[in-house]
Amino acid sequence: MYRWKPTLSLLLAACVALPALANEAPAPVEESETAPPATGQLTIRGHDVDIVLNNGFATTTVKQTLENASGSDQEAVWSMPLPREAALCELSFEIDGKRVVGEVVEVARAREIYENERAAGRDAGLAEKKDYRYYQVSLARVRAGALVEAHVVYIQTLDIDNGVGRYVYPLTPGNTDDGMDKGFWTMEKKTSGRLRFDVRLKTAFGVDGLHCPSHGAFRATPSEGEGWTGSVELPQATLDKDFVLYYRLRADLPARVELMTHKEKDAAEGTFLAVVTPGQNLARITAGRDWIFLLDVSGSMKGEKIRMLSRSIASAIGGLPPGDRFKVVLFNNGTHVVNRAWIAAGTPAAERVRAQASKLQAGGGTALYPALTECYGLADADRSTAIVLVSDGAANIGPKDTRSFRRLAEKHDIRLFTFAIGNGANWPLLRDVAETTGGFPKAIGVHEEIGAHLMLARERMSHEALHAIRASMRGATELYPRRPRNLYLGEQLVLVGKYDKPGKTTLAVRGRIGGEAKVWEIDVELPAVDADNPEIERLYALAAIRDLERGMQSEGENEDSGKRSAIDLALRYSIVTDDTAMVVVDPSRKSEYNLGDANTKRRAKERAAASHRAQHGQNVRTAQGRNPHAGSKASHAPSRAQNRRSADRATDGGGNRGGGAIGSFWILVMGLLFAAGFRRKDA
Repeated sequence: MYRWKPTLSLLLAACVALPALANEAPAPVEESETAPPATGQLTIRGHDVDIVLNNGFATTTVKQTLENASGSDQEAVWSMPLPREAALCELSFEIDGKRVVGEVVEVARAREIYENERAAGRDAGLAEKKDYRYYQVSLARVRAGALVEAHVVYIQTLDIDNGVGRYVYPLTPGNTDDGMDKGFWTMEKKTSGRLRFDVRLKTAFGVDGLHCPSHGAFRATPSEGEGWTGSVELPQATLDKDFVLYYRLRADLPARVELMTHKEKDAAEGTFLAVVTPGQNLARITAGRDWIFLLDVSGSMKGEKIRMLSRSIASAIGGLPPGDRFKVVLFNNGTHVVNRAWIAAGTPAAERVRAQASKLQAGGGTALYPALTECYGLADADRSTAIVLVSDGAANIGPKDTRSFRRLAEKHDIRLFTFAIGNGANWPLLRDVAETTGGFPKAIGVHEEIGAHLMLARERMSHEALHAIRASMRGATELYPRRPRNLYLGEQLVLVGKYDKPGKTTLAVRGRIGGEAKVWEIDVELPAVDADNPEIERLYALAAIRDLERGMQSEGENEDSGKRSAIDLALRYSIVTDDTAMVVVDPSRKSEYNLGDANTKRRAKERAAASHRAQHGQNVRTAQGRNPHAGSKASHAPSRAQNRRSADRATDGGGNRGGGAIGSFWILVMGLLFAAGFRRKDA
């Protein structure tokens, strides 16, 4: 049997000198080329993606149809970028006419089972998580002259920001030097048939519009109730572009809590997911700020990313308001401070740096830790300062672990705001270090219409944040996250947990705004039986595992016991993690490996619940509560007319503020940061 597993080679320039924003232009650096993959005899006949956006979470089902036109059986191995905060819960395909769902075991055992079955010439499948980079899927045997239809299913919580939801199906390669691209779509990237996306949106509150900037042919229409349906189909499409979808909630909604639950009859505990939308009336902050823009110019930024970054930083500098000052720091193998003296916004010196910023070049490695250390040393103690880090990759020079970055950040009273560009960025590191400082992380697609982020920033400009948040619920036995990050104007808080006492209870969310303690109490009811949402059990497990990982990586908690607890959760709830994998074998072979059918039963239960919701609607309990944080009106409630006027001003292309989609990205950045209060003590 021919084992088909070609490798992509990525040619990167090594040890390229840092570019300088000086009078002389730096020498141009040639963009690296990626060698085309060998196609073998396997092709992708079709790639169908079914997306269900169900209030607080999404279920994505990928159906990939492979065709083997050769005269011999072949192994198929391919990879796909890892969605943010997602849990892979199914790999399945037909064996002897019956669809077989994979079971989750520890990763070494899964690999051993798969290799044993493959070596014996039997059908088998394997789904593994390659840390933060990608999922790798393997099918041991695609029979000669045959088709095989593999299904991959994952679930994730949804982000609603200023009343706008955002869903991304990642397809764009990371183009980083961390190994991701060597396994990314290792077969021919172009489908011989079709690429299709089908979307079903269901929400307890009205949606007044959908927008798909990545695929202009996407069309959506309202469906019964408060939902929408939409689709796009492309013949012989290349699988190299993210699918991005925005949906906008109505503007007239109150501050509220949406509660979804699952509890089986006679079960000792139930599971809940609560989406908390606070109010909007946060006080404005008008004092001037200092900005340190820390920009990744390593080799993986070559191409569209460095061009986007060059245009964006120019717009950012031109868009700073009077009273603000800035410094620009570049990093790859080393660190280059462009201007050590503060430059005031709107001055001729600012204009010179802004003009030179369009000449950024990329090359070399990613020495992030030394660059951050340099930035902390550039701040003035008597001014509120923010560090804005924009990077697409992983730290590969100097310290790389989250704990080291956390310890560095804790020495300084400065918030860090991280923007991860593309699918190759070390999202867990950038996320955790931002949240450690009281800042926030954002993920940005390479080909995303970044101007669409503008409306998310409009009402955040110069507002305080809700910080030092703690949540509690009577009757809850567990509640995650244990340490929620700060909430900025327009954001929501997603809580998941377990409960053992059904009935009426109170969810309390405590925090501080401008130094003043606040508490919001919301009366909710936890049912004795609710079979509507079994998927949230996996979301609970994912949140609990992330909390354990954060404790081990960032806070020095016992690694052995924490890792064992995380593995036990992944096995119990059948999700793929760094330490677990999903293996598919012929049902007649399961007893050989004592695999059982826990995930097969769980997926059957989840499919039945999804079918019931499709026919009868979603049961979402909503409540407004007493004295909501920052007022009774939802945080995205400002009029759409105001948003439209702001968008028009931001994209008119005039003056030094920059225009178009790229300029809007930095308006988003600045809007978010103004909302933050920058120093942790300020919010």
